[in-house]
Amino acid sequence: MKKSRTYAIDPNRVDQLSDIGVDAKPGAVMIFGNEKGRAAVGRLWSGLCWRTDDIFRLAHPDDWLFTHVVVTAIPPRLDRGKPLSEIHPDALGYLVAAALSAQPRIRVFHYSGDPPECRINTYKRQRSSWFKGLQVEPAHMVSIAPGNDSLH
Repeated sequence: MKKSRTYAIDPNRVDQLSDIGVDAKPGAVMIFGNEKGRAAVGRLWSGLCWRTDDIFRLAHPDDWLFTHVVVTAIPPRLDRGKPLSEIHPDALGYLVAAALSAQPRIRVFHYSGDPPECRINTYKRQRSSWFKGLQVEPAHMVSIAPGNDSLH
């Protein structure tokens, strides 16, 4: 699992340079992407509800939608017996981003850190199947911003 690089990038261009974004917060991991990215997510985890809202539309093109997931299991080789609720959200976000980056021709980025010290991490394609034990389910208790009028 090699992280490619962390660098400063214009946040206004990140959607042009990628297909999937990951941003983990306590309790849920937000995944957002364009049509190609959403298809890639669906190949790993089906049954997710994609949506948009007024706030999300301010920062992303119309073809980008988001969903939230909860990590319910991590790969056995990474499991040290620590409850998932005690694992730092950035670590869970990294696992989700790395698992998604295993798919061919998918460009993934992952926000880490907290404002104003946020970083955008990109990943090279993962060649191993270490992430097979990573399990997620749709997050049901995510607060939705006003204007959530587009559910997919």
